[in-house]
Amino acid sequence: TISDERLSAGETATVTFTFRESVTGFGTEDIQYDTSKGTLSALTAVGTDGKVWSATYTPRPDTESADNTIRVNLSGVLDAQGNAGTGS
Repeated sequence: TISDERLSAGETATVTFTFRESVTGFGTEDIQYDTSKGTLSALTAVGTDGKVWSATYTPRPDTESADNTIRVNLSGVLDAQGNAGTGS
């Protein structure tokens, strides 16, 4: 989820990644987005169960885009049993 879907210049939004179960191996390298449109901060675990992570998205100045997306490449994310995710 994203805290604000219509950012204006100078604003930021919190992006929250929620998994059904605890995950390991989840890092910014697993997040796919157009870096020419903005930047994403380092991930921060929310709580201690390994299910929820957040980062701050900052759009680049003078960028206007209605089709900007943020996805997770799940093949780099492992569940507690060591199974890799699939898809994005």
